[in-house]
Amino acid sequence: TGFRTIIPYNDSLLWIRTRNNAPYGIYVFNTHQKKFIKHYHYVDGCSTCLPPDLMDMLITKNKHIYTTPPNHFLYTYNSSTDNFIPVKAANNSIAFPATTFESLAEDRSGNLWIGTVNGLFQFDPSQNRILKDYSADNELGGVEILALCFDDDQNLWMNTERGLYYLVHQSGKLYNFNSHDGLR
Repeated sequence: TGFRTIIPYNDSLLWIRTRNNAPYGIYVFNTHQKKFIKHYHYVDGCSTCLPPDLMDMLITKNKHIYTTPPNHFLYTYNSSTDNFIPVKAANNSIAFPATTFESLAEDRSGNLWIGTVNGLFQFDPSQNRILKDYSADNELGGVEILALCFDDDQNLWMNTERGLYYLVHQSGKLYNFNSHDGLR
């Protein structure tokens, strides 16, 4: 099924994202019962189903679940309706810098950092607004950001096809490590 991401939700539930083969979507596995208990996936013609081919999934410290289908921005899990809904509809006023989000990370303040095919931006989900947009930045603009990770000092590490980028939390300074620094 092409499992890509396994994230513990609590002591008994694992949320598992697949990417390949559009109908697979997201599974929820109960470790106590040792079985899959939910399956969220693409169904042709279904307006409340996930789009296919999910790029990433994130469970925040407040247990909000986000996922990123290509060309469909960002989706979040709605527990009251037990389905995923778009954070941004096509006619929404939020001007996201790209439609395909490759990677997600959460900082200590609860903001989402979103790596796209065109760079990086910081999004405040509580205010539903973009805080910082690096997509036009001289260094990060146009860079496809495949994975994001915060270290213990809240510095952001980015895996890209142009090497590793490192955004220093305190200063906002950006560093790039590539083949010139010994990376293959």
